[in-house]
Amino acid sequence: MDKETLNICIVGKMNSGKSTLTEAIINKQQNIVSWSDKSYEYESLNNYNCINDYPSVLGKRMLENLKKMDGMVLVISLSDFDISSFREYVFLANQFEIDNLVVFVNKCDLENSLEKKCYAEMEIRNVLEDCSLDFENIPVIYGSALKSLEESNYVNSDIDELVAIMDSWKERKSIKKIKKR
Repeated sequence: MDKETLNICIVGKMNSGKSTLTEAIINKQQNIVSWSDKSYEYESLNNYNCINDYPSVLGKRMLENLKKMDGMVLVISLSDFDISSFREYVFLANQFEIDNLVVFVNKCDLENSLEKKCYAEMEIRNVLEDCSLDFENIPVIYGSALKSLEESNYVNSDIDELVAIMDSWKERKSIKKIKKR
């Protein structure tokens, strides 16, 4: 079976835990092909995934690279829930027509309030809907990247779920033009 190579970016506000999440994803992989500063490639069951840990502030080069992305992991911290930064990343995903999206709500081990999780879910869904994205089909995963790295007995179902979602993604067949607003 020929495997596709997918370019996936992980984006989020500074201190959202996106780099820790990247490390947690990579630590789950058996077949790491290559890595360089903030970019990792591994072979999964269905694809070769190239994970790019983007900086919090996206410069011109990073914005140009978004045109080449097949998927995006949007990371938001439940402990300091910043919906405005999240909205900017969702806007970029929409602008560059990145179809494969997943939201990872991180640091859930620090904030165990069901009320806060429900509020976060509502706000995330509102932002996705405001950007005319199919919010019903964009998974939202709640977890803790740091806990999955630090505790050997921690059940990594959140990281496993994220990896499985990324492995189900398919490559964009053509680079789409940026939408005009």
